[in-house]
Amino acid sequence: YSEVNILSDYIAGEILRRCGRHRMRIGLYLEHTPLIIIAIIAVLKTGCSYVPISKKLLQNNKRTVVEEAQLELIISDEPWCYTQTDYIDIENCFLSDCNDEIDYESYNCDDEVYVLFTSGSTGVPKGCSVTYGNLEYIISGLQKICPVSDDSVYLFSTPYHFDVSTSEIYSWLAGGRIFVLDLMVMENLKQFPQHVHNYHVSHFASSPSGFLNMINIFSEMELELIASELKYVMIAGEAFKKRIYDVWLAKHWGFNLLNL
Repeated sequence: YSEVNILSDYIAGEILRRCGRHRMRIGLYLEHTPLIIIAIIAVLKTGCSYVPISKKLLQNNKRTVVEEAQLELIISDEPWCYTQTDYIDIENCFLSDCNDEIDYESYNCDDEVYVLFTSGSTGVPKGCSVTYGNLEYIISGLQKICPVSDDSVYLFSTPYHFDVSTSEIYSWLAGGRIFVLDLMVMENLKQFPQHVHNYHVSHFASSPSGFLNMINIFSEMELELIASELKYVMIAGEAFKKRIYDVWLAKHWGFNLLNL
């Protein structure tokens, strides 16, 4: 984690140079890569909160999120052109030769950590503020339900603007590692069984429809390859489908199947 710490310090230093040391909301406009985790750590080092912005939002809805959240700064991996808001090019941060020492901020229970917005598909995007106390409750609760140990590998596949991603993004706090994989990319989905096997993925969160899709498209050999590595499969986001349980039972899969 030393490289992650160093890289996040570069971004945190740039945030402080742009805005000084005061709590504010910072937008994240990023592709599904490990840079998301590095950017989040950087924001939290400064005592600010972050607001994920989906790249699939309509242009008007992107502006709505910026205005509703009153964002003062955006961290992006491409030029931000939807509002006049100042933005940090995350790639350029790593080219800086600045070695500023960062004094990390701490959070109280009621301090905001992040805000998640709906997509606006039924109107305009609506935001929900999550505090440090909320986040601590989520992480500690999940550690009791599907514990992470030093040899665990948590899959970060949920888009970071959905709430389920919280368990994936912060899984490393209890130990283990994170494997980042965007399953919205078809080639990644095709290679999913091999990725699970190669990287020894132990924790996987999925929607019921997403998991049923995998049951339908993968061969018996591929499904067994997945099942041989997984220890916890967490199903959430929609009503649980009984067929998932029936298949899990019939195939004698050894992982824990959780309806969350």
